[in-house]
Amino acid sequence: FTGSSETEFTDNFYSEQELLQYVYNELSQVEGYSDYLNSIDQSAENMKTLSFFADEDSFNYRNIIKTTEDFSRLSADNVGYGRSKGILLALRFGITDILLFLLIVIFGVKLISSERESGFFPLLQSTANGKIRLAAAKLSAVILSGLLAALLLYGGNFAAGAFLYGFGDTSRAFASVFGYFSCGIQITVMGFFLLFSLVKILLCIAMSALVFAALSVPLNS
Repeated sequence: FTGSSETEFTDNFYSEQELLQYVYNELSQVEGYSDYLNSIDQSAENMKTLSFFADEDSFNYRNIIKTTEDFSRLSADNVGYGRSKGILLALRFGITDILLFLLIVIFGVKLISSERESGFFPLLQSTANGKIRLAAAKLSAVILSGLLAALLLYGGNFAAGAFLYGFGDTSRAFASVFGYFSCGIQITVMGFFLLFSLVKILLCIAMSALVFAALSVPLNS
């Protein structure tokens, strides 16, 4: 930030300043992580001296103790500077959840309404495997379709993040990622990727089951 109008990384002065400011903020977060952890302990001790938090049986006091215990397990040893933009792109593309839900609804409508529209549904229900097994097969089909859609959508986000910006060292602490310094669990970037994927898989299954149940109600009435 010398005030010079010359640029080194971008094609104009304002983009250059924006880039340098972003990198500076990332570095400041990493360099100040130890101080951040220390400040949590200090803040907890200060709050204990206030009458509002003095009651050891109160929720506020227990919350202070719990927060201190959670962050006491964290360490700055594995916190280091690395590329964050690719990780943020992969994790924060919020419209993906909406698209996934809409695709699951479309899959469910196409699958469940096909027999009703063709008039085959009463005939299929009267067969030996026409109720429970048929419903289980349809639910499995909706879930598998949803999982495939999730793989393409979230996989596309990860691919875009990796291609455009990169992830840096994925063995570094997730608290190294810009904006996530307050992460309360000791986990690496790769570990968070795996946890994120597991949560999205469970979310996809839950949404698929919910959509299937909602679309099946009229058929059973």
